[in-house]
Amino acid sequence: MEKQLLSVFFALSLFFLNPLSGFGQTCTASVSISSNDSDNTICAGTEVIFTANPTNGGSNPLYQWRVNGVNVGANSSLNTYTTT
Repeated sequence: MEKQLLSVFFALSLFFLNPLSGFGQTCTASVSISSNDSDNTICAGTEVIFTANPTNGGSNPLYQWRVNGVNVGANSSLNTYTTT
């Protein structure tokens, strides 16, 4: 079976206030996204689990997953996506 490369773009929003440093202090939040597919070559119809790993996300970061600009998934660091 021929494999197809799938490009899926996710946006993750991280918002937080740090009460120890003062409310609304600007901190640079970032995120790395990983999947359970080791080579990122995914066949159509395959289920893939993506994991968000925030940096400077505070103690309770909020997550918003998007596929092609459309909100999907829940407020969770994990998102499961089945390719088409």
